Amino acid sequence: MQKKRITFIQPNLIYIKRKRRLRIEPTIYSKLKWLTPDDFECELIDARMEDVDFDIKTDLVVMSVSTLTSRSAYSISAEFRRRGIPVVLGGCHVTLCPEEAMENADAVCLGESEITWPKVLEDFKNNNLQKIYKCDGARYDFHEVKADRSIYKRYKYVPISSIEFSRGCKFNCEFCSYAPIYKQQVTYRNPEDVAVEIKSNPNKFFLFVDENFGNDIEQTSKLCEALMPLKIKWFAQMSVNALQNADFVKLLAKSGCKCLFIGFETTNVETLKQMNKMANMKKDSYDIAIQNCVDNDIAIAAGLIVGSDTDTRESINETYDFVSKHQILFCNFVNLLPFPGTPFYNRLKESGRLIFDKWWLEDIAPYHTALFVTEHFNKEEMTTLGYDYIKKYYSYREMFKRFIHSRYKLPVRIMILLGNIFLKYYYIDLTA
Repeated sequence: MQKKRITFIQPNLIYIKRKRRLRIEPTIYSKLKWLTPDDFECELIDARMEDVDFDIKTDLVVMSVSTLTSRSAYSISAEFRRRGIPVVLGGCHVTLCPEEAMENADAVCLGESEITWPKVLEDFKNNNLQKIYKCDGARYDFHEVKADRSIYKRYKYVPISSIEFSRGCKFNCEFCSYAPIYKQQVTYRNPEDVAVEIKSNPNKFFLFVDENFGNDIEQTSKLCEALMPLKIKWFAQMSVNALQNADFVKLLAKSGCKCLFIGFETTNVETLKQMNKMANMKKDSYDIAIQNCVDNDIAIAAGLIVGSDTDTRESINETYDFVSKHQILFCNFVNLLPFPGTPFYNRLKESGRLIFDKWWLEDIAPYHTALFVTEHFNKEEMTTLGYDYIKKYYSYREMFKRFIHSRYKLPVRIMILLGNIFLKYYYIDLTA
């Protein structure tokens, strides 16, 4: 009997028009491949790197969808369904907007796909695909997770492998789209299982895709102990509160941590309160976290949000001056986006302040478009608010000023400078 063919497709971001070769492998598809029995053939098409051939021979198309890839995913889905190929959609956006997703797919998976995927395969094999698959509140047992990276062999990805240690975040930030899904519940993999997966991978650079790598210092410390003998270099996203612990940061560095993405968001205390960004509320927490990273040669990438009700030009300038003073490797000044299903989105909708009810389906660049009525900025200002600060941060004048005054050791300072020059021509062009 001929094997049925499954095509996984990674959709592109809705505001990126050009294909890019510098991409990191999308994590979820290696897990779905591992969960798929050998009586199916699997392939991956990465729409971030090439155009999708809608006339390929396949029996099922599967996509993991975020809010920023939803319009792209729905467009791809429509083309395959028009050709009689069934489409299954899952992911964060589908879980938050199931009715919308069902209009654009033959089946949708809500919640963690590792739970629903085996049932999808069983029904597909029996020609009995259901419209909706739910986890019903169940969480996936992370001790069972594995990855089959053979699914990535078609592409030459950046030699940084994505890997997952935990899932969920203990905080409940108003704007975060993961908070309504995981409800502050965090699950963890066995540190030794993570180490085994890393050992089997020829790459020496790894990106932990956890929502918050510092949810539990004790759990993360156990993982760091398991990573130390492997001599790898790794990167992750972590809340600022965990970095107050100098011994913990030292352990991160010893295990191979080279850069951390930290959601500082702003230095405006009123904005942090409105965001319910409790991890950032401790006095002097930013300075302590940054100094601990500097002392251990860990570079910092900063997530910064502009456009909140309590933001003013003066408060944003204060945030800019703060990150500039601390020689942050990468600063991502972005306009605040109201993601569906979040308390922030619901608050704007209830007060009638949304300019687009479903902005993710509009033909716009969301980070360069006013999506809601703000108190201190008009529509024209919101279109370039975050981008104006990005351009300033990556100007040669600012880059070399940070290099000269940096507190990092010279090798790290050089790495940060070269990284800034690369980002000036890659990242800024990407977000223009």
